[in-house]
Amino acid sequence: MRKLLILGICLVLVIVSSAIACQSKETLPEIVVSVKMVGDEEYRLDRNPWQEEAGNLLEAVSKVYQKEFGICFAITEFIEWDSPDLKPIEEGWYDMAGTQWLIDNAADDVPSEGELVVILTGEDLTRRNPGMSLTTERRGFKEYYVLIWTDSENPKNGLIHEIAHLYGAKHPHEEWGWEYGERYPSIMDPAKVFSVDAFDPKNRQIILTNRDKFQQTP
Repeated sequence: MRKLLILGICLVLVIVSSAIACQSKETLPEIVVSVKMVGDEEYRLDRNPWQEEAGNLLEAVSKVYQKEFGICFAITEFIEWDSPDLKPIEEGWYDMAGTQWLIDNAADDVPSEGELVVILTGEDLTRRNPGMSLTTERRGFKEYYVLIWTDSENPKNGLIHEIAHLYGAKHPHEEWGWEYGERYPSIMDPAKVFSVDAFDPKNRQIILTNRDKFQQTP
């Protein structure tokens, strides 16, 4: 049976450190997004305290969004979640539905309550999607989730990529053609997400247009 345990431990410290990170400029960013940080049992297994590493990952992502878009992410709580086990994949096959099933289960178990939910999983997503974003209305209003495999090649870039999808960002080659995608190497290109740190011009504009999508703090 899955269990859901909201941890109060270290929470005050992380909220304070998140606030400090958000004030790296002379004034606070115009937009601060509240985040629930979720770690499944595979992610927590060899990380003690897991909250520290999870907080460092989100802080690195937040610095990128702050610099590029004036958006800062601040953790409000940590949640321990026991994810369901994925079925093994036969050799030579790819499972394109496994990651979707995993994030759907997380969305069932962890209510968003107006905040962005970031799920860190240690489940083996080899030959599966290493990350995914989800917008859902399970509880009668829109909720936003991002899941990232923390053993992927570059989980920071993967998390940047998936959060950008929630702001409307697209895969350049699919949306604007091969020539555009090759002209502007982008973190939004699935083939380059782990090696390229920059946003292409069109996706940057999309995120800037939608930067107030999530709940803002006063």
